Amino acid sequence: EIASASQEQSAGVAQINNAMNQLNQATQQNASASEELAATAEELGGQAEQLQDLMGFFHLGQEHQHLGQPPSQRVQNRPVSFMARPSENPDEAEFQRF
Repeated sequence: EIASASQEQSAGVAQINNAMNQLNQATQQNASASEELAATAEELGGQAEQLQDLMGFFHLGQEHQHLGQPPSQRVQNRPVSFMARPSENPDEAEFQRF
């Protein structure tokens, strides 16, 4: 009877050990994925800043000049919206800013 109980206890400990190994593996994979995501986010942030600098070439008007400035010099970001206005000449595209 003692031998049987010892075998059951040993099997239970082995199952717990296996579960702990699986949890450790999942934790390591999550940590690795988190590091990758952080690096990707940093890279995307740099690319977004470069794109902002490149788009500064386009001028939208006096009230939107801050959009071409580096992020550290911007006072605030205001959304810019444009609405198409039907043209009398179909070959001519006209837009009206609001």
